[in-house]
Amino acid sequence: MRYQACVISKDAAFSQFVYLTLLTRLRKVCIFKGEAELPEADIYVVDLDTCELPRHLQGTVLCCSATRDKPTDFPYLWADRPFRPARMLALLDLSDSPDDELYVMRERQSALVAGEEISLSSREYALLRALYEAKGEYVTREALLKTVWGDTESDPGVVNVYIHYLRRKLERGGHRFIASSRGLGYALKSGGAAD
Repeated sequence: MRYQACVISKDAAFSQFVYLTLLTRLRKVCIFKGEAELPEADIYVVDLDTCELPRHLQGTVLCCSATRDKPTDFPYLWADRPFRPARMLALLDLSDSPDDELYVMRERQSALVAGEEISLSSREYALLRALYEAKGEYVTREALLKTVWGDTESDPGVVNVYIHYLRRKLERGGHRFIASSRGLGYALKSGGAAD
């Protein structure tokens, strides 16, 4: 029997969490604890804290861990534990509307848009965090300059430049996450969440 998804973990609580989350989108999901032959599946979610990564997996592989480093010799998706169900579904392209969500990922200092992790420079990430923490309210360029750059003496135009960098990276799919208003500044207009 071929499954739509297989959870590979010896942690009962984690396995159940992933299993139930996947069942919200898929019908055939199984849990593999390593005592039998690995079933065939389209998606594998591998808990690297309790299991080794099988090298012969075919399909989409999401590796996760709270304690181990990312493997560098295998094509996979990655999620630091703990994570929210919406983040896992977005990574696996199983969200109802993944293009509409922007996730700010604290641990990795990056962003997740439409299931794709977007690398950010430290300054870009600090700017995105400042906008996220404003909870949809507009933040002036001067306030962003003080929060992100630590001073108000620099040219406020540098904020515009970094907003442009963020938009170029985050808004490739045509969605507008960062709103601007003359005199008010910038606001993050997204239902996204921080992980």
